[in-house]
Amino acid sequence: MNLDNRIRQIIHERGFFRRINLSSTSLYKFDKLFTFLPLTQIQTLVINIEASSLVLSRFPYLPYLTTLRLYGLRTLKYAYNFILHHSHSLEHLTL
Repeated sequence: MNLDNRIRQIIHERGFFRRINLSSTSLYKFDKLFTFLPLTQIQTLVINIEASSLVLSRFPYLPYLTTLRLYGLRTLKYAYNFILHHSHSLEHLTL
């Protein structure tokens, strides 16, 4: 088993990435991390001004997303679409 597969296995077994903070993640780094994220398990997502707002356009539907915190985004175009797409599951929204 190679190292990437072992890391993914550990991430899934231990439940990491249920709460995602992408505050200091550039779009390039996010694209690298995206392959490791168990998208169906994400419950909390935090993005601030240092992250690219395009990150939101890369996410598919997240069925268990209950908390979304967006701080100081430069444009709310992608955030608006993302919020509408997840409006029935969101319990807490901070802009």
